[in-house]
Amino acid sequence: MRPSCGRSRIRKDGPATEGGINIRTNLAHGRPIAYGSEGDLARVISNLIINAIDAMPMGGTLTISTGFSGRMVEFRVTDTGIGMSEEVRRRAEEPFFTTKGDEGSGLGLAIVHGIVERHRGELTIESIAGAGSTFTIRLPMGDAGPQLEEPEEESGAIGGLHILVADDDEMVRELIAEYLISADNTVETASNGREALEMWHAGSFDLVITDRRMPELNGDQFASTIEDMSPGFPVIMLTGYGDMMHDIGEAPRGVDLVISKPVSRDKFLQEVSRLMKRN
Repeated sequence: MRPSCGRSRIRKDGPATEGGINIRTNLAHGRPIAYGSEGDLARVISNLIINAIDAMPMGGTLTISTGFSGRMVEFRVTDTGIGMSEEVRRRAEEPFFTTKGDEGSGLGLAIVHGIVERHRGELTIESIAGAGSTFTIRLPMGDAGPQLEEPEEESGAIGGLHILVADDDEMVRELIAEYLISADNTVETASNGREALEMWHAGSFDLVITDRRMPELNGDQFASTIEDMSPGFPVIMLTGYGDMMHDIGEAPRGVDLVISKPVSRDKFLQEVSRLMKRN
């Protein structure tokens, strides 16, 4: 974990840093080692530090700690910020849940949780409203287990697919990709419909997952074009308009399944599995 922490770059502008952040470290003696993807773990650490800074708009103390707990390596981020109520703490890992209004996507901790879970680790959150929060990651130490968690057959998730995900929201793309990768699928992403269509035409995919509202070519147009070129190719539309579409019975041409945002990892993978088993 130490190399990942050392190379994580945090870029933060605005009010969160104007009050002054005092950074403290409390690193364990020795060399705590947890095997895993350096890039993914760097993203986890970056997300937690950014969240801590955002929680201290008037300044405060950020403490970064490492340690051991049995055969687990611990990485802990503590802030003296605004903290969370018990209800907010319980919901903090839900996709799209945010307390930051229009400035937050609500995906940061969901992505953190997905990456940590894939590394056979755990994330715990302790917080007191008005007193700050502590986020603790625990990962298997060294030879305590394989690098990444193998997908569980009983979850019902289908693996081994090559999937194209199209969404103009980067954080949504990352979250959905993380869901799918955790079930042992290969994922490529596109930021708009035209880019996605070019990738689909040039590649060899088993499934397309697309947002509805996207620039240049929207999800309806993307799915319809796929249907023209390859009738019956499986397409899932993942959209915030899903509930409304279900209520009025709207089914865009070329779309096999509409899933509403937000959606949990387990429910999402179950829906993907059902569709692909039918196909």
